[in-house]
Amino acid sequence: MRRFIPLALVATLLMAPFVQAQTPPARTITIIDGYAPGGMSDVLSRMLAEKMSKSLGQPVIVEARPGASGTIGAAAVARAKPDGYTIFVGNPGPNAIAASAFTKLPYDVERDLEPIGLAGTLPLLFCVPANSPIHTPADLVAAGKTGANVNFGSPGYGGLSHLAGELFNREAGTKYKHIAYRGGPQLSVALITGEVQMAVMTGGDVLPHVRAGKVRCIANAGAKRSSLYPDVPTFSESGLPGVQADVWLGYFAPAKTPKAIVQKLNAAIRGALAEPDVTAKLQEMALTPAPGSPEELAARIHDERSRYGAVVKAIGLKLD
Repeated sequence: MRRFIPLALVATLLMAPFVQAQTPPARTITIIDGYAPGGMSDVLSRMLAEKMSKSLGQPVIVEARPGASGTIGAAAVARAKPDGYTIFVGNPGPNAIAASAFTKLPYDVERDLEPIGLAGTLPLLFCVPANSPIHTPADLVAAGKTGANVNFGSPGYGGLSHLAGELFNREAGTKYKHIAYRGGPQLSVALITGEVQMAVMTGGDVLPHVRAGKVRCIANAGAKRSSLYPDVPTFSESGLPGVQADVWLGYFAPAKTPKAIVQKLNAAIRGALAEPDVTAKLQEMALTPAPGSPEELAARIHDERSRYGAVVKAIGLKLD
């Protein structure tokens, strides 16, 4: 009987969660990404996975499960065993907007997913063509009140850029009509050529066009100015504190994952974000490292569900 005890113990360790903070994981950890490979969440997660593998002592891999605005991946993790071996990289789409935009969402983000921590943020900028007469947030408001022929573009219907533009309309009393494009590159062309008067774009997508002198950024929808765009004021500074939206990436585990596991994963993510090569790469992507606690991410989700939910209801947005 004795010779079978070690084998049984090994099997138990492989199946059990790493419930103690000092206990390392026993097998591969999978990060589920709800978007196609090559996107920002994929690039970030692969960088972090390499560093986390070293600190946790086990492989960390990234698996793409794209579709339905990221909700397929989120649902998969919500159904996973709460043992720390399957986690989700989320953003405002599946973690805040989807709750109001989908009539039959197969999970509740606050009930079924456990925040691990924020990883990074990206400014969301309101931009115009370089030859536009709009130079300030006040000009942007004035132009948007001139009539129903003004428009704004976003890289997709129902995404954060779309909702940020509608939030601006609501708070500023403007009448910009939304035009959805198929991704950032198509939207960039439309903006540069003047097909749209204004576009809501991430700091990463618009950066090369700003540097080339083809696009001018008027306002930042984030809570504070971006180090990449220090001269672009926030809407809060410009008298519109209700216009607040930024892109973020954070990590989640299934609900009921033991706290010790969540803290261990949080520490591994924080450690990876502190690596100089990771920081340098994120700066190239216009992504600001923003390591945070599970509680801070939970508070952000709660706030954004309410804010974006009101906009979704006001414009009658449905994604299913």
